[in-house]
Amino acid sequence: METLQKIDMSNVSFENFRAHRVDFSKLTGVVIEPSQLAGKACCDVNFSGVKFLGEFSSVFFGRL
Repeated sequence: METLQKIDMSNVSFENFRAHRVDFSKLTGVVIEPSQLAGKACCDVNFSGVKFLGEFSSVFFGRL
């Protein structure tokens, strides 16, 4: 088991998080409210295994 998978991220706040070139697939317990992402934008992000709270309305998804 990788070290990152052993760390419980469920109590980590992703409010105003800049979602740019992030791979969440190896993290455990990630919970994100899309409307609270910095700039309501995501670019080159792997959200595998992430639990989302709320809607993705007005959130921009881009790719470099």
